[in-house]
Amino acid sequence: MFRRIFLSVLVFMAVLLLKVDFFDSYALPLKGDIEVQAEDGSNTVEAPGIIVIQDTISGEDGLETEGLQDNKDDRINKAAQEKQTGKDVPLQDSSQGAAGEESCGMFEITGYCSCELCTGENHFTKSGTAPRPDYTVAADPDVFPLGSRIRIGEIIYLVEDTGASIKGNVVDIYYETHEEAVANGRYEAEVFLIKGM
Repeated sequence: MFRRIFLSVLVFMAVLLLKVDFFDSYALPLKGDIEVQAEDGSNTVEAPGIIVIQDTISGEDGLETEGLQDNKDDRINKAAQEKQTGKDVPLQDSSQGAAGEESCGMFEITGYCSCELCTGENHFTKSGTAPRPDYTVAADPDVFPLGSRIRIGEIIYLVEDTGASIKGNVVDIYYETHEEAVANGRYEAEVFLIKGM
């Protein structure tokens, strides 16, 4: 009983000290890492999968929505790409392209997974994270240092890994299964470096 009261008081004190406003905000789950920053510019934190919404905007249908607007162009591009490739394509946040991009040229794109054939016994990336589909890629650190964000097609990836056979203009995309990695095969694509993220 005492422990429960003590923990409740501790949480209450933390809320008071941090001056958290729970009345005009709530969280929505999103894919990827979102940077959250206080209005005064301090207390920057990484919040994977969470974005705090505080503004209310009127949608096209006259209904009020909280902070996020659905971008019809993104949905149209996603549907067209899915029809062309026959594969499910994640919807990207349209603000991601606004940071600026630099073409790095044509690269050989390959696929890998966490199986023993692809990674041996190591199931973590060079960055120390667990790889995620539609997010993690391996690249030559002399070309793209760890932490670089790159765009291939319509998907923005994070360079979290390296590999013994990943040298020069080669990017290895992480897939959930070995079958997916093999099915996507080897192909060439233009790679863009995302600046300012």
